[in-house]
Amino acid sequence: MNEKETEIVDAAVRVFARYGLKRATMNDIANEVGVARQTLYATFSTKDDILRATIRLAAERSITAIRRECEEAHSLEDKIDIFLAHHTVKPFERIRASVDPDDFLTGFNTAGEKEIEKSNAAYCAALERILAPYENEIRAAGSTVRDFAEFIQVSSAGFKQTAKSKKQLMRLLDALKSSILATIAE
Repeated sequence: MNEKETEIVDAAVRVFARYGLKRATMNDIANEVGVARQTLYATFSTKDDILRATIRLAAERSITAIRRECEEAHSLEDKIDIFLAHHTVKPFERIRASVDPDDFLTGFNTAGEKEIEKSNAAYCAALERILAPYENEIRAAGSTVRDFAEFIQVSSAGFKQTAKSKKQLMRLLDALKSSILATIAE
């Protein structure tokens, strides 16, 4: 994504948080970024295009942060905490801070859902890298690194969507982390 596209996407995130996905308009986004609507339409043809770019950029930023921070982390527990913070906790907080949190959870159309599927695959790949050194332990527990990574990603994503409060989310994530560490026996 080039600098202009990133600027537009960042403005769209603010507009989506302020008005909700459904009520936000291309005009709102153009005004937020400070460009003419024609400029916005030349960069992104539809609001759906911006939504897909928003999902993609958020995932790219999160995964980059996960990789960078995991390089500094020493224990699996710390790496799992880093993953869950970027994949689950921070998005949960952003969604809950928006004007219409349910709109973020249900407002994605087919195109947005396909972009979410791609980002989920990227998150699973990031988890596979974190879990790869524990392949023998994971196999001994009856799973594969890929399946275990998918289990963690799908579970934590589900918690993000169903938790009623941050306190509940953190309890669920703590239980998940305990299960992960028990499986790997670390």
